Amino acid sequence: MKIIDVCEHPSGAGCLKQYYKANNINDYKIIFVWQLLTIGDIKYNRMDFLKNEFQFEPDHNWKEELFNNIDNNTKIRIWSSKASSSDYLLLPYLCNILKDKFDNISVVYSTDYNKDAWSINFLSYREIEPILKYEKNLTKDEINSFSSEWEKLVESNSELRILENGKIVNKSYSDYDNLILNELKELGRCKYAVLLGNLLGRNAINEIEDYIYYYLVDRLISQNKIKIIEHGDSDLRNIIEVVNEK
Repeated sequence: MKIIDVCEHPSGAGCLKQYYKANNINDYKIIFVWQLLTIGDIKYNRMDFLKNEFQFEPDHNWKEELFNNIDNNTKIRIWSSKASSSDYLLLPYLCNILKDKFDNISVVYSTDYNKDAWSINFLSYREIEPILKYEKNLTKDEINSFSSEWEKLVESNSELRILENGKIVNKSYSDYDNLILNELKELGRCKYAVLLGNLLGRNAINEIEDYIYYYLVDRLISQNKIKIIEHGDSDLRNIIEVVNEK
């Protein structure tokens, strides 16, 4: 049977490619679906949001690539996680796209192998073999259930979708204003990079990617709740502090 591995990020695709090459496997197909599903509009103007807010445009047509490689002898293996919001969201997102077209789907949660292995993106290719022992084939009912989960998220169309206690929770950007401002107050005047490093280092918002912290901090700067005291040679080197409330 031909297997198509689908993961959320090019880093995960690179890890899988290393695994196949190390094991002298030449007949493989890996597709990454990098859509930043954790943040922003998923109902109306998704591509406009990504382009306007992140200057992000996918560099390949993954849907066409996926459907062009599916036949009756194919299984789609989705690499997901029960800790990473973006990795988890790939599962209901793909089930929604595939449910009426294809149902030979399996899932591998990296966290089933190791609770600290919150994403395939940060693993060694040597860990792929033991993780594969946790692969699970999805039933039609499970595919439909994940698809329904995605449809509910689309209907809510919240600003953020964060995995908490194994479930995706709809959030607003403002939900994290105080968390970020209090962190900066504690640090005092510092480089932008120091604030981001502290937030990431202590996993302030449940295994989210750095680009979301960037977005939330930049939003507070645009709202004049954080001010730039001194410009460096890059945004990360800017000196920032909390705007004092009068």
